[in-house]
Amino acid sequence: MATEFPQLLHAGTSETGEFKQSTGEIREIVDTVGAFANTRGGTILVGVTNAGEIQGVTVGKGTLEALTNTIHQQTDPKIFPSLTVTDVSGKAVIVLQVDESPSKSVLVYGRGLKRVGHSNHVLSSSELTRLFFDSGRMSWDAGPILMPR
Repeated sequence: MATEFPQLLHAGTSETGEFKQSTGEIREIVDTVGAFANTRGGTILVGVTNAGEIQGVTVGKGTLEALTNTIHQQTDPKIFPSLTVTDVSGKAVIVLQVDESPSKSVLVYGRGLKRVGHSNHVLSSSELTRLFFDSGRMSWDAGPILMPR
């Protein structure tokens, strides 16, 4: 991660990168986790301003656990990003690495999101359906017929 960090900062916010100033932006962080999971995945740096300046965050005893639990509770299917804390010039930055979900669409707070450019967009019902079928999942009526014995 140390070698990737300068590249992430230099790239700025993008289709696969996002900066958040603090864990106080939890709803926006969870939204971005879901949007990344529904597209190509990505990395969220918490403790970095929108301008790419490292301000750092305070990471207490339960900070990562609370962040993980909120992401887990508010996503369906459940998303488990990789969370690490890295030290940059004496300031703590939380790095959330989100993989693209093989099971789409991922709902966040009950709605589907996708990442377009450097922002998250709410998916319409037709986009949710298309994303579901494009991910190779079947609907209930396309499955095998099981007959009782």
